[in-house]
Amino acid sequence: MRKLLILAIASVIHCGSLAAASDSRDVIVLKAGDQKRLCFIDTETDDGKLKFRNASGGPVNEIRISEVRSWEYFEMKDGAWAQGVERRDGGKYAEAADLFNTLATSTGKEWQKVYGAYQEGVCLELAGNFAGAATAFARVASGFPTHRLALEATFRQGFALARAGKAAEASKVADQLTEIQKKTRNAGAESRANAIRAVNAANDGKADEVKKLAKLAMFSAREEPETYLQFGLFVADFLRAQSKFKDAELEYRRMLNSGDIDPAKKVQLSLGYGMCLVETDKPSALVELLKLDALPYGSAEQKCEARYWSGKLILDDVKAAKQAGDDQDEKKSGFIKEQLAAARFLLQAAADSSSTHPSKGMAKAELDAMGPDPDAPVEAKGDQAGAGAAK
Repeated sequence: MRKLLILAIASVIHCGSLAAASDSRDVIVLKAGDQKRLCFIDTETDDGKLKFRNASGGPVNEIRISEVRSWEYFEMKDGAWAQGVERRDGGKYAEAADLFNTLATSTGKEWQKVYGAYQEGVCLELAGNFAGAATAFARVASGFPTHRLALEATFRQGFALARAGKAAEASKVADQLTEIQKKTRNAGAESRANAIRAVNAANDGKADEVKKLAKLAMFSAREEPETYLQFGLFVADFLRAQSKFKDAELEYRRMLNSGDIDPAKKVQLSLGYGMCLVETDKPSALVELLKLDALPYGSAEQKCEARYWSGKLILDDVKAAKQAGDDQDEKKSGFIKEQLAAARFLLQAAADSSSTHPSKGMAKAELDAMGPDPDAPVEAKGDQAGAGAAK
């Protein structure tokens, strides 16, 4: 009996060890039948392959990425990576960048160093720190030249340098990409070079040159979704800055309808689209901006801008209604009062924002012009007297 018990315990321990080993493996999901393969991924190569081992220390196998639906590293489930993704999607870009930097500078696996530095660059860029983003992307491009993300990191480095106004450094990266195209015949490298040159041209105010280069920087929404959105957003923002609102609207809408988009990019696109509509279709702008405000993601700056413009659009409608004498109409006055309260609420939310966006001050100015809220609770006389005595 004792012998059987010992065997049973040994069996449980053995099975637990196997489960633990299995649970610590990475997961590759194949396109064929959605088959899952548990393994240890070594690297992602620049010629489109995943190299992996079925057992730790075992022989290296490889599979073409075109045959893979998705893959996930074991350590992505929690820790700095999971926390960084959560902060990024929640609009806390600076915090996310710090977490990804922690991952990138750890003594961990290759993917942690590459993905960590790359996402650090993405988040710094989202936070408007383009010079810092360029430095992070450069660590991937120079440190892991044969990795799948090396070409994209080189592009993002040059793109961020151009956005930071460092034209000469950005041009060097663009020329480097052109050389890669000549050596490897990778048309994507030249498209990325032209995208960087387009940003430099925009900084110089050369609208015609931007238009010309944009036609040479073509990316597939299906095959290169991240690059497609990165450059497309820049083009749409540039058109909006040029007051070409209808053209910009088309670009934003095209990207919003391009498929699955990560939360950070979706907020940028939705805000840009909403700001175009402010100029061309105010009722639709209000819908878009209120929708953005209701999303569970977006930075404090983005929320502040959306709330300010939502409140201002409603307030403008109220002013127009009052000028038309609608506030004297018993049937309409109640609705106008509700709209005014909604405008005040949104403007107050923008004014109370933790951001430093200009919309915060603009919201406060609108509230000051509106004067005190006539429907605000009135303090009791005793309380007022006590407050006066305290002064």
